[in-house]
Amino acid sequence: GDIVLVAADQQHFLQFNAQWDAYTQNWSGWRDFGASLRSTRLTLNYNADGRLALFSLALMPDGTNGLWTINQMGVDSSEWEYNWTSLTDNNLKQIVVVRDLTPPV
Repeated sequence: GDIVLVAADQQHFLQFNAQWDAYTQNWSGWRDFGASLRSTRLTLNYNADGRLALFSLALMPDGTNGLWTINQMGVDSSEWEYNWTSLTDNNLKQIVVVRDLTPPV
């Protein structure tokens, strides 16, 4: 599979860079695809349908850190959903995202 990098710069702009070919080390180049109003901790994983899901732990000054998510528009797409979905604003300190590979019953 390919490698996808996601990063937030000092102005809180979100960018991604996708590896197109591992052998030739061909990359898409950094592209802006969103912004955050606050500092954030980012993590990626795959949805069940194969699209990437980006999770953002927004670090709020008052400690009420919230968890948000946004998804790729399609598998291997360079486009992302326009709006973030809030999962919680319930004082989170840390998140871990792992894909459940348990076979269906």
